[in-house]
Amino acid sequence: MIMQRRVASLKPYRKAVLVPAKTPVAKLVQYYERQNTLSHLCVIDEQNELLGLISRKTVFRTLFHCADFHQTPEQALPASLNDLTAAAIMQKRFVSVTEHTTLKTALDLCLRHHLHELPVLAADSRLLGFITTSGIARHWYRAAHYST
Repeated sequence: MIMQRRVASLKPYRKAVLVPAKTPVAKLVQYYERQNTLSHLCVIDEQNELLGLISRKTVFRTLFHCADFHQTPEQALPASLNDLTAAAIMQKRFVSVTEHTTLKTALDLCLRHHLHELPVLAADSRLLGFITTSGIARHWYRAAHYST
């Protein structure tokens, strides 16, 4: 019964970090340096609609791919890294849920796609935030152990 509850029961959602599509990759690195727990950046257009997601892994893979490790750290990163934008490296196809999705379906999606968090979209495709597998597990545990 607990897993038939809706995603909306997990509010408040984990806050999303939004970045414009034109944000340089060099700037994306700074987001991850400042927030160790940040998993994804959400790329948005001028109307604040979600275009795609960028994982920490993608940003650092791009960074290391562009770096010249035969140079000093100051010279290792090419100036072209500032020309490479969030839109160029974002994942355009991603799995998401709505507030009406059941927790069972959300967890099934996470397991099937090897994800630990999912973006929650409103009916008008606005990003509301993220839910996590640990949040679902915590919700299940509390409901199973504290409800009478």
